[in-house]
Amino acid sequence: MKVKTVIALVLLVTVAVDHSAISVPVRSASVEPVTFPVHLGPVVGESKSRSVPGVIGAAYLWIKTYNLAWEGKGSVRLNGGPWLVLNNSNCEIQGNAKNYGGIGGMFETMDYRIPLDRLGAPGASNTENAIEFRFNESDGNGSSYDVIDFDFLDSSASRLLPAGSLAYADPATYAAPPGLGSTAVAEGKALFTARNSLQSNNLPGHTLLKAACSDCHVNHPTAPGLDLEYFNYSNESIIDRAMFHGLDELQSKKIAAYIRSLTSYRSIHGRPWQPPYQPGAGLDSRPVSEWAAGAGLEAVLARDRDMIPYLFPQGITQAAVSYKADLNMRELPISIPFQSWNHWLPTVWPGEYWSDFESSPVSRVYEGDGSGSLLDTLSGPGAKAALESHRVKDLFNGWNSALSQYLRARGPDGRDKNGIGLHGDWTGKSGRAKALFSLTQWMQVKTFGMMRGFALEDHPEYFFSPPYAPRTWPTGSTFETSPYKRGVPYGGGTFDVVLPTRTIPENPVLYEGTNNFWYWAQIVLNGGTRTSKAGDHNPIDWGYTRGRIKDLSVSTQHVSGSRDGIWEFCRAAALNILGLQQGYGVGLPPNDPSYNGWSTMNYFRPDYSLMWGTSANGAQTAGHGREAFQDPGSPPLQERRQVLKVLLAEALVVNQQFTPKQYYGTTGLTTDPSARPVVGGQVNFPGATVNMLNQMESLGVDQPTINSYVRWAETIWPTNGYNWRGLAR
Repeated sequence: MKVKTVIALVLLVTVAVDHSAISVPVRSASVEPVTFPVHLGPVVGESKSRSVPGVIGAAYLWIKTYNLAWEGKGSVRLNGGPWLVLNNSNCEIQGNAKNYGGIGGMFETMDYRIPLDRLGAPGASNTENAIEFRFNESDGNGSSYDVIDFDFLDSSASRLLPAGSLAYADPATYAAPPGLGSTAVAEGKALFTARNSLQSNNLPGHTLLKAACSDCHVNHPTAPGLDLEYFNYSNESIIDRAMFHGLDELQSKKIAAYIRSLTSYRSIHGRPWQPPYQPGAGLDSRPVSEWAAGAGLEAVLARDRDMIPYLFPQGITQAAVSYKADLNMRELPISIPFQSWNHWLPTVWPGEYWSDFESSPVSRVYEGDGSGSLLDTLSGPGAKAALESHRVKDLFNGWNSALSQYLRARGPDGRDKNGIGLHGDWTGKSGRAKALFSLTQWMQVKTFGMMRGFALEDHPEYFFSPPYAPRTWPTGSTFETSPYKRGVPYGGGTFDVVLPTRTIPENPVLYEGTNNFWYWAQIVLNGGTRTSKAGDHNPIDWGYTRGRIKDLSVSTQHVSGSRDGIWEFCRAAALNILGLQQGYGVGLPPNDPSYNGWSTMNYFRPDYSLMWGTSANGAQTAGHGREAFQDPGSPPLQERRQVLKVLLAEALVVNQQFTPKQYYGTTGLTTDPSARPVVGGQVNFPGATVNMLNQMESLGVDQPTINSYVRWAETIWPTNGYNWRGLAR
């Protein structure tokens, strides 16, 4: 079905385009500026056309889309020509997105160009052009995608459309749909919070849902749905999603009217396609109310090596990695995007899958029934006193414990009584797997609602003892949202795209990218407080985070064109610097049971931890080491060596602050003076040190640094009979 679209007259923000040295034909007076985004969906087969002026010398049609989540979800045609399916064969993916799976990979927003000959006759016109997009299919969850920019390019990739042809709608002008009457806002709020009124989707075979819209969105006591206001969802997107879930057009418009009535806060920078909390330089200089909007996709670096100036603004020195310093992860840009708000929202409300969810402590600690839950406490008259006394922090901790207990009732770490878990077979269990994933997504959405809705993000004193970050979340549960942490492995059909006529197997890059997002989001939201209190300095497992970076790199090998994949050396280095500061910086001795930072004690492996060009299984192979390293996105060899050198040197400074006796004991990863190295299988502490020293040599670490570690090892294991001097030169 082709839908005719009327372009509304709204306040527009013009897209800046460089038109130097471009010959532009006279623009047709009948062509109005195209307003982005162009929203496609939720009706399968729906198409929308936009008219733009004619162009001369066009070689490509260039498009930027958001949420084109699988190949074939959309199509495009030019001037009534044949439809062209948007997939990785027809589209030339631009930038880093092509290295991470392209369409269907981990980049939700990407741009690509299509050679005009692929679009067939009649081709581009020099008077007026109609570009038409179509929503081809739904998997029962994805109901739309958005075109957020397009243009014609010449053979040198210069944009051709004249100034004023393209514009973005200004969210400040968003208003309630007209003609609804004075009761529309109240009715819309009632519809947004009503149970048993929605259906799973608008496809044949849909099911009725118990959940209300507010069960999966923010349900702040006075402003349910504030997330839709904050991230500037348009009326069209709100109405279309409500209709996808079975409401009629009038009901859906009333929900949009209710969202437009909210006055909690509408972000200046937030958009549905902009990733929440995306780290980037200068983000802390914005008001805290804009932190959740993130630094924007423009802050995502083109290559991992581009992190070097941010990690080492004065050069690669030991001072830059000092364990006494504080690496600001909120302002450290990375080369991968965070996920958009749509991917924070649960696929299924947990109460839809588990009948006991609402009566469980996970739900009751959060919203309760007036008996001291988080929402009751934060919205009550004693909120300030509860915050200052750390009672709210205790409630957050209790909430996290309740989640662990709830999952443990179904088996530890997501394993059920039949042993289906991280290494088990999830085939046929996708419903349970998605519910597990959705449960922790639900928890993050509700945490966002409390932190934003009650203005808590710049009050670390309510949750921690100093020193602490000026902006923080109170919990360490964010990384637990990752599929990996939930015990849902890649494969088994859990995250396949199931369409009416075909099934697209899940993309390994998307799976590992999702894991990396939730782990890194934890570091940005709460990477530790540098206090010695157990739990405050290690809200995340540093070793497992290194593993997630490695696994993402391995997953890119089949799509990046690089034998070694996209090895994120700089992001791994940043993790090690932060772990050094959070672990050693709090003064914990190596045998402290709460220690979980960066250290030799934690079996530090330079090749593994710093992604030094290794084979897929993480082991260095002959002829496949430092000189053979192929990823052009990582720093050159000499820079990698220098980073490794200063990190090892700083770690040794801290290692030498502890007496040998502090490395001995019965708790944690401890040892004794005569412990012999075990270098394979269940590697022990001296064995890990031997392995590290051998790796240091193979990776080109300078001999004085190696010799310093040898002398340190001799003081820790003076009677184990190992020839440490054999590793010195």
